[in-house]
Amino acid sequence: MVSLGELKRALGAGIPPERIVFSGVGKTEAEMAAGLRAGIHQFNVESEPELDRLSAVAQSVGRTADIAVRVNPDVDPRTHAKISTGQSEAKFGVPWERARAIYAQAARLPGIRALGVDVHIGSQLTQLALRSGVRQGCRPDPRAAGGRARHPPRRPRRRSRHPLRDRCRAPPPPADYGALVQRAIAGFDLELILEPGRLIAGNAGLLLTRVLYVKQGRRRPSSSSMRR
Repeated sequence: MVSLGELKRALGAGIPPERIVFSGVGKTEAEMAAGLRAGIHQFNVESEPELDRLSAVAQSVGRTADIAVRVNPDVDPRTHAKISTGQSEAKFGVPWERARAIYAQAARLPGIRALGVDVHIGSQLTQLALRSGVRQGCRPDPRAAGGRARHPPRRPRRRSRHPLRDRCRAPPPPADYGALVQRAIAGFDLELILEPGRLIAGNAGLLLTRVLYVKQGRRRPSSSSMRR
């Protein structure tokens, strides 16, 4: 979930708070406080300023925030430019080179308990991109969690969004994706959190459009007006 409205809807639908993860790049103090009071499973932190603010809010409400830092792995998912989120120029997450220092900062902050790593490299991934993303994004670094050796993050959260079926090609089967992830985390005692929602919801409907007019632009040869 990424907003206070989604949190209220999820709780209203009977979803246990311990199964809710708060993501999103712009969490307000009110949203942080609501998530903490509800006892949600985890916050995915997007930046160092957000980490500081979450610490302050957690202290103000007398709770501890379990967190994962969203780390940008600088992986090219070789997908559509508008849905690629894992390269260094993307606005999401913190540079992987800064991750160890940020986890050390989290270990010092009151009201914060760092338990995981959040990685997202993009949507509509090909098999090749899945392989490279899993290698860099899923394999835990035993030195990353709070600067403590031999204690890897307990909750690596992998958000690669299994591709949807289209007319041109069928996506790799979910079982193949699962096998890749299993190999990447073999030997670690971890809780792995995945997001299957897009694969379920995306294939549940169609987007239909109809071109109404085509006009000539000054800088572009033509543009179209469409109705959905």
